[in-house]
Formats: sequence, structure tokens, C-alpha cells
Amino acid sequence: MKRASDTFEIAGAYEPEGKPPDNPAFNGIKMVSEDQLLNDPSIQLIIVEGQVDKTVPWARKAIAANKHVHLERPPGVEMEPFRQLVEEARRRKLLIQVGYPWKFSPGVVAAFEAAQKGYLGDVYMVRATVNTDIDARARASMQRFKTGIFYDLGPYMVDLVVALLGKPKEVKGWFHHDDSGFQDNIIDNSLAVLEYPKAFAVVSCNARQAGSREQRQFEIIGTDGWANLQPVEPGRLHLHLREARGPYKAGPQEVALPTPSIPRWTGDLLEMARAIRTGTPLKYSYDHELLLQETVMRITGGRG
Repeated sequence: MKRASDTFEIAGAYEPEGKPPDNPAFNGIKMVSEDQLLNDPSIQLIIVEGQVDKTVPWARKAIAANKHVHLERPPGVEMEPFRQLVEEARRRKLLIQVGYPWKFSPGVVAAFEAAQKGYLGDVYMVRATVNTDIDARARASMQRFKTGIFYDLGPYMVDLVVALLGKPKEVKGWFHHDDSGFQDNIIDNSLAVLEYPKAFAVVSCNARQAGSREQRQFEIIGTDGWANLQPVEPGRLHLHLREARGPYKAGPQEVALPTPSIPRWTGDLLEMARAIRTGTPLKYSYDHELLLQETVMRITGGRG
């Protein structure tokens, strides 16, 4: 969300190393101390972003200071510390939101609606791809994850699968390294299958695909039609229905989406603002955040 938005007022930013982040997005933002950030009663929401192993401990400080939290993904590399964080937020009636960016994008919202209103019939397959194209230097940063590129990007799509289909009955993950021609030990080619009583979901993630952003895809297939979002951002959504349903005609069609597309995390933060102002729950609950992380841990064998 741009600073030009009137949804939030940015009170300041805290950097434990004591200097502003090397990022032009922070130009003009007041740097404050940890004490100022946590103890200023006018601050309602803290966004926690940083090294993966440190984000959950910082989020716990924010919750202890009675602040709502938007926590950048992934929320650590273990299940139990994150579970304790979420349950403490729930106990204190504070909001917690993990920053996976696509649940509120117009293309995903429209695809979900087509599935949930029955326009696609009975959903029996979800296929999702979230590849990237990174060099040797960027690959080295994947060392912090035992399952490499999957733990960095795969949950983007697992988030959508769980939001649509709920808790899977069984899961299995496959993790290869050196499939991309680099001589290192980074997991760079991965596949996850989530099994449901009457459906499968397949999530693939690779670290070296030319034009990868254009190929990122989320597809829902049912007995009466399919919805295919490709690319995911900026979103382009195609439907094919067996017969006319709701606002859609029979056969193939492209769904009109907002232009320009909504930037990442804008929808998340607008939803957070709505919940704070109204004192009502977030659309995606504590239980969703726990189920998502639990599912990712199941796929990765708890390795993160």
C-alpha cells in the first residue's frame, strides 16, 4: 500500500541495527526506538518484516504490547512458536495476519466466487504454479530454508488452496536440488500434492524459469467449468463454463478485472483496517493462519 493512502498513518519504523533500511520506500519515514514503537498507545498495528528466524519473536513483542500484527511470510521455520504467537493474539483479542499477498487480489476473489457459488460444479482439481528465475547470489539466500525455493514461494499457493478447500486429508512433497544447472545444494525444483476426499491440489515451484512471472498460475477445475488465473499478477482470469451461471455466459470468456491491478498486500491491509475499525474478525481467521502453517509443515516434513 502506498504511503499516499489515507487508510493508515505511518507512525514510524524501527530497525534493530539502528539505521534506516537501504530501501527508498523508507525515505522520509521517521525512525523510532523499540520503546517508542511498542509503548506509543496511538499505534494500533505493527508490521513485522525481517529475517525469518526473528519475525515471530518480534511479533510476540508486538502482541505483548497490545498491538495488532501483520507478519511478513513465512512465519518462522517451526510450527510451535507460531502456534503460541497466534494463540496469544487470540487470547488478547488482537488481530494477526500473515502477509501472503494474493487472497484479496481481484482475480483470486473472482475465481473463488465462481467455485464457491457452484458455477464450476464440483471442484475436483486445483493446479498452481509459482516459479521464479534467480541467479547464484539470490540462490544463496535460499540456504536459510531446508526446502529452499518451496518454503520461500510455495506457501503463496498453498495459502490459496487451503483458503478454498480447507484441511487436506493427505499431503506429500518432492524436493530436488541442482535441477537448474547450478552446482549448489539449494532445493530449486519442488512439487506438492494435497489430497482431499473428492479433489487434488498440485503446487509446483521452480527457481529457474525464463518469464516466470508471466507463467504463475492458479487454476480451479470443476465438473461444470474451470477458472484459470494466469498470470496471477497483474491478474488475467479466463473462465469456461458448461452452461451460463451467474453473470457468466456458457463457453470460454475473459473476466474483466480492475486496471491497473491492485498492488500486493493492499487487500490485506485494507482488510486489516476494516477489522480494526469495526472491531470484527478478519475474513481469514486465526484458524486459517494455523492451518496454513500446519499444512506447509506437513508438506515439508516440518523442515521449513
